Amino acid sequence: MKQPTNLELTLCDGLPWGLKVDLMHPQNNDWMERKYLAHHNVKEVFGYPAHLIKPIVFPLSALTKEITISDYNDGKPFVPIYEALDHGQKEGYMNAEDRDILCYFVINPFGWKGLDKAPQWLFGLLNQWHFNTRNLSETEFINAEGLNIY
Repeated sequence: MKQPTNLELTLCDGLPWGLKVDLMHPQNNDWMERKYLAHHNVKEVFGYPAHLIKPIVFPLSALTKEITISDYNDGKPFVPIYEALDHGQKEGYMNAEDRDILCYFVINPFGWKGLDKAPQWLFGLLNQWHFNTRNLSETEFINAEGLNIY
């Protein structure tokens, strides 16, 4: 059985959270339209080969920057890394290893090292906030910073 690619996993991760994608027209290689990837309309992009779909996600470097997600935090801006720390502590999820992983991203927000060891609750939050949790290369996604689409 073929293993899913990181792009395919990113699309699946985004289903519950309304991930947005751009679709490339197969004939003229132009980005033709933006789609909202959610349970009710995911069939609109199934059937497209994965290489014609680009998810619109935040790079990990945005973990330490203020972002806005309209259906989170009453639409108010927040800094994801601090929100994750706060959330983990409030919900009782946080342990010493989780804190170390989050602190690593404060120090080195460009790094992927550590996210592969991230606890499921953190992975879920980052997917909810539309982050590149599957280490897609810069050519495989559209950077959501500054687009104000979420």
